[in-house]
Amino acid sequence: MATDQQRYDAAVTYLRTVDVGLANDVILKIGARSLEAGRDISLGGWDEQLVSDQHKAVRSLMLCQKAYLTPPYFKGFFIGFEKDKTKNFCNGKTETMVRDMIKCYLPRPGANYQDLINAAREVNETSGNFDFYTLNRQSKNLGANPICFAAVRMWLFKAGFVSIKWLASDGFDLTANSANQILGDGRTVTLDQIDGIPPGHIFNFHAALSKPTCHWGLSLGAGRAVAANTTQQILDSVRVNFITGNSFYGEFLLAESYDACKWKYALQDDLARHKATGEPLPAITIRDIDPTRVATYF
Repeated sequence: MATDQQRYDAAVTYLRTVDVGLANDVILKIGARSLEAGRDISLGGWDEQLVSDQHKAVRSLMLCQKAYLTPPYFKGFFIGFEKDKTKNFCNGKTETMVRDMIKCYLPRPGANYQDLINAAREVNETSGNFDFYTLNRQSKNLGANPICFAAVRMWLFKAGFVSIKWLASDGFDLTANSANQILGDGRTVTLDQIDGIPPGHIFNFHAALSKPTCHWGLSLGAGRAVAANTTQQILDSVRVNFITGNSFYGEFLLAESYDACKWKYALQDDLARHKATGEPLPAITIRDIDPTRVATYF
C-alpha cells in the first residue's frame, strides 16, 4: 500500500509525461497540501494495481482536479472534492482516454475557427447537469437553460481555445457585465455588414449605452449564426425563424436576431415615441470578435 506522499509523488511523475508545465503548476497550486492530495487521490480498491498505467493516469487526473477544482483556485460553488465521480467515470476508460482528459487542463495548440464552428454545432445539449469532474472535450452538455455567453464559454473549451483551468477560474468571471472585458470589443459593424461577419467569429449585440444588455453567439458565415438563449420575438419585432433548434439552442439569421434584440433593448420612451410617431427604434451595437485574437485564454 502506497503512502500518501508516494501516491502524490507518483501522480506528479506521471503528469510530467503529459506536460511538464502542467505538472509544475499543479505542484504550485497544491503547495503544502501534498499529503492531503495524496490521500484524496487514492483509488481505494484499485490501489493494489499500482503498476497499471491507466490507474496512474486516473490518479494524475484527480490530482489536477484537486489543484483546480477546489479552493482557493476554484471560483465556483464548492461542495467538496467529488473524486468518486471521477473514479466511476474513468472506470473502464483506457489510459489514452484519461490522458486526453488531463490534457483538457491545457489549451489545445492550433485551435482555429473551424474547431469553434464544430464545437458550437456539437455542444448543444440543454438538459442535465454540467459537471467539472467528468468534463472533457467530447462532452456535449451546455447545462440546463444555458445563457448565451455561457454557451460561448463552453464552445471555446470544446474547440481548445481555453482549458478547464480557465473555466474553473476566469471562466466564472465571464458574465454579461464582464464579457467584453474578457473577450474584447472586436470591431463594430453596421447592420448592412452583419452578413459579412466571418464564420468562426463571435458576434455580440448590446444596447448602445449598456454592454451588459446583450446577446452572444457564433457566426457561421453568410448571415447565419448559432447561440443559446436567443429571443425569438418580442413586441413587434421580426420573428427569428430557427433554421435548426429553438430559443434554448439553435441556428438562425443574424439579421432576424438583431431586430428582436433591438426591440428587446429599447427603452420605454423609445417604444412610446415609435408608437406615437413611427420614429425608428434606436440601433443597437453589433460587434465582430475574432476568437484567435483574444489575449485572456489559458
